[in-house]
Amino acid sequence: MPTNITHAIPALAIGLGIGRHILPLKVIITGALIASIPDLDMIGTRYFNVPWDSIYGHRGYTHSIFFAICTALITALLFSSVINRKHFKRYFLFFAFCMLSHGLLDFCNEGGLGVAFLWPLSDLRFHSLVQPIMNVNVSFRGLYLSTSGLPVFLSEILWVWLPFLALYLILKYKLIDQLKLNILKNKTTLK
Repeated sequence: MPTNITHAIPALAIGLGIGRHILPLKVIITGALIASIPDLDMIGTRYFNVPWDSIYGHRGYTHSIFFAICTALITALLFSSVINRKHFKRYFLFFAFCMLSHGLLDFCNEGGLGVAFLWPLSDLRFHSLVQPIMNVNVSFRGLYLSTSGLPVFLSEILWVWLPFLALYLILKYKLIDQLKLNILKNKTTLK
């Protein structure tokens, strides 16, 4: 699995890229935090002997589309009642993206039995044929306080951080709109 820091990156990139005038900072930070909720299944696997291959094990039901939608719905309901009711749909879509991004990153991560995207319809687990993100298979100390975690971070920077940094810049500076305008200007001057 990618690190929890990396699971927060898609939420931060999209949220900050779209802008705080559309998504308040509280919503963006919450999105970054809930992106790690699916890994709470590790508690059962590590401390209560839940088998890895169980639907209640790691990358089981908590990584499903159903779980992501339910969590996003509950979180959006809480936020829209506290912040602004008329923005429920916006918050829901953002939180759904944050939750779904977790499963997608794990889908592209080496190791594990795959992700149970389709639970409760199916217990079948899926994994990408290409798995560029290295698996975190070292302890907290090994990951953060030694060089054994360095290859993991490098793969996460290359395959998650940099692409989402690019997406952030595209959204933040509306680079797509600017590119379209430049193309239109060039077409006009060529005529």
